[in-house]
Amino acid sequence: MVHDMQYFQKVIQIHRLMRDKFVVNDATNPADYHPEKAPSLRWLWQRFILVPFWILVWAKHRLRPKTPWPDVIVIYAPSRTPRFPNETTNQFINRITRSNQGQSALTHLNIAPQAVVRSIALLNGLSHPTTAEEQDNALSFLLSLLGGWAIVRFIKDICQGSGGWRTKVEMALILLLARASENKPTHLVTTQSNSVLIELLRQAISGQAQHQVTEILHGIASTVMEPYYDFFEQHALSHILYINLIKDLPQFRSIERKTLCDTKGQVVINAQLNSSIQDSENRIFLDQELLAKRPILIIGGFSQGTDYLKSVFFDRECQVMRHLRATLPDQAILYSPHPQIGSENPQLNAVLAQHLIETTSLSTLELIFHAQAAIGTFSTSVFEAALLDCPVLLLPFEDSLLLPALLGLPMITQIKTDTEIVPALDNLCQMAFASPTADFVKYAVLCQHRLGVHLIHGALESKLTT
Repeated sequence: MVHDMQYFQKVIQIHRLMRDKFVVNDATNPADYHPEKAPSLRWLWQRFILVPFWILVWAKHRLRPKTPWPDVIVIYAPSRTPRFPNETTNQFINRITRSNQGQSALTHLNIAPQAVVRSIALLNGLSHPTTAEEQDNALSFLLSLLGGWAIVRFIKDICQGSGGWRTKVEMALILLLARASENKPTHLVTTQSNSVLIELLRQAISGQAQHQVTEILHGIASTVMEPYYDFFEQHALSHILYINLIKDLPQFRSIERKTLCDTKGQVVINAQLNSSIQDSENRIFLDQELLAKRPILIIGGFSQGTDYLKSVFFDRECQVMRHLRATLPDQAILYSPHPQIGSENPQLNAVLAQHLIETTSLSTLELIFHAQAAIGTFSTSVFEAALLDCPVLLLPFEDSLLLPALLGLPMITQIKTDTEIVPALDNLCQMAFASPTADFVKYAVLCQHRLGVHLIHGALESKLTT
């Protein structure tokens, strides 16, 4: 098969521009970001330590038992969608990809029951998921393909490639994946995509007409990523499909035009929420004690390429904590950290303890079901809260990085400057909120409509059918 080199070269170029812009936009001090710098110590480390290490790692994976190329590859992140002990691949996928219509993604995508399905975890390093079935992570999956003539062609592609070394390696990896999947129709399903290796796999699969790529969206994206998705819509040779994570969440137009819908409307899959539901009837039982407290929820953010806890965004969150605690000394205030930071971060926990702010084991979306209001910055959960009719204060952020449709959601109050934070918080503190029972009815209706889950609150239960 002759691969479309121009397509691969163009998609690498667009993805590189997107990654570099994203780091600069999120950096505390963009002037400190210099991707072209290569310090001499790093050069020595890469060539005399890392190269022998990767040779040993590659040899280890070549000795592992080989598995055939699958019909379906499902990408997941254990930090967001953990597997249960002794859970098979199909059981796991059916659970986390349950839609608002009660069916799994495998059913919606017409994947045959006899299809060979392989799950690949996004993990740091080379560790494997601890499940009954031995599964790959992204890096070990890639290394397992470098056998026989494949590694010879891989080295040849690097030597013959154009551009810098990173571009040459990325192109060689795409060609490696393209060759491994040629003449083997493959359906790539991603529930998580924040990984260079996974994006290279997406690029390789999308460049061949016999394949399909389905992304189960796990969040909103900065507008710097829009050209990347526009490119797939206009130039991908494979079939491209997207599944939204909550009904009516605005996405890029190139995504919305290829969003999965059927006769019942938009199909929605919220993999992270599904992973926290262990009830076979897709019910969520609200915490009665927490609901009675009517907490205010602060939704933590995250910055790619910099320490978020040292960023101006976290400084604003701390200002919110200080003012709320001083104004409402007895009010329950919860903080939900971004999954990339986690609730075990000692620096974060020290700040929270200082202001008597609590955390819980509940997911952010589950906390929204209990909250009377939410406060945050660039986080998907902020806009999920707005779609569930929870009042939201959006802290200052660069407007151009957000879709205008997100900022226009009815329950969003946008704070544009730092001087507006305190007055906006004072207005929030003076608001008269509905009773827990009234809010339950509202959330129950919206949760079934937008997520397909059933909220249970004592003797009350949502009865709406969609």
